[in-house]
Amino acid sequence: ATDYISDKFNDLDFVESLDGVRDAGTDCNRLAGEVIGLCGDTIAKGQEVITFGEEIKDTLENIATNMDASCLETIKDLIDGDQMKQAIALAGEMEALTTSCVDKSVEMIGRMDDGVKALPECVQSEISEWGEEAGASEADPELANVDDDIAELQMCLDGIKNLNLFTAMDSGTNALRGLNTKVGVCRQIFDAIKSFADAVLTITDAFFDFDVSAVVSKVKDMCRCIKLGGLMKQFAEQCGRLIRFILDLFHETTSKLSCLWAALAFAKDCLMDCLGYASEAKQL
Repeated sequence: ATDYISDKFNDLDFVESLDGVRDAGTDCNRLAGEVIGLCGDTIAKGQEVITFGEEIKDTLENIATNMDASCLETIKDLIDGDQMKQAIALAGEMEALTTSCVDKSVEMIGRMDDGVKALPECVQSEISEWGEEAGASEADPELANVDDDIAELQMCLDGIKNLNLFTAMDSGTNALRGLNTKVGVCRQIFDAIKSFADAVLTITDAFFDFDVSAVVSKVKDMCRCIKLGGLMKQFAEQCGRLIRFILDLFHETTSKLSCLWAALAFAKDCLMDCLGYASEAKQL
């Protein structure tokens, strides 16, 4: 295909194409660098969420093995405490970063597509004929799919929504365990997105300084960047779906457990007051 394009190029003026391709490559290089930064931030926040989640889960499990009335306030403080609030806040920040990653991927695809449109029409037609194979690589991973992960979280969510006094500890720890696992999945997805962005960065590094004779060799690179941008977008969108479900489960878990333990703590206080009145009455 590039031989065909090269033959067509021999009789054409490339000055305009050269500028368009170089500008597109420069912008994509910048965007790839920004995506890499977003990935680093998201992965770091994901690790913090997992750390908080593990600490909360371990504390609940330890309390469950030594459960007595004095533990009620401890559990309520844990569920309503700073660690849980920080974990939820971090998950929310991960969602915002995921949205930014999708936006930058879309912008990257658009800019490189502008570069393709700057090429002569005969070259654009040839690229169109390549179809979905344009820019593809045998090493490309399968598209991300979080349906199974969401289905597992849905089971945890159902358990939380239907919890009672007897299932509260199991449902709570299962939910936190599921949250930690799926945040780990999000980190893996962003590891993949970062690898796509690294590849775009490497490809577009060569766009800063090339001449007319090198335009032909850049056509395949441009298609590859568009393909990688599409993979970034798809992976980030799937991660966004999963993070939104993680947030729903976080909020439902804290709400249900907090209400339950608050009610139990209130019931314990009422019972202690009644025992106090009964003791006083007995002494009369």
